[in-house]
Amino acid sequence: MVVFLGGGNMKCLLIMFMSIQFVMADCDFSTIKETDQGYLYSQECHRQVGKLVKDEAERKEQIAKLNKSIELKDLVIDKQEERIKLWMDSTEKMEDRVNSIEKWKSTNQWLYFGLGVVTTSLSVWLASKAMQH
Repeated sequence: MVVFLGGGNMKCLLIMFMSIQFVMADCDFSTIKETDQGYLYSQECHRQVGKLVKDEAERKEQIAKLNKSIELKDLVIDKQEERIKLWMDSTEKMEDRVNSIEKWKSTNQWLYFGLGVVTTSLSVWLASKAMQH
């Protein structure tokens, strides 16, 4: 029985492991005889069953490691998406600041121009008053 736990890569990996185990099993299961104390089978079948049990334990460990890797990959993707969102938010804020600075820069230029005109006019008026006295 094959249990598919994850994505397509996980399925391929599990199918590969299961097919390798069946190919390596050289035991002829038709030679297994049931007795009063249990079952009687050849030494080769005993070795192959032991090997399959060992391979099953290794497969379970490998599946656990692959699942952990998938969890870590998902965590990295989640964190990356958070970083992208923070970067977009900060970029929008910086753009707003730049636009605000540009607006104030334009306002300041007109203010400086107006103050220059007022200062020049005031200077001319004061100079004319000083010359009249």
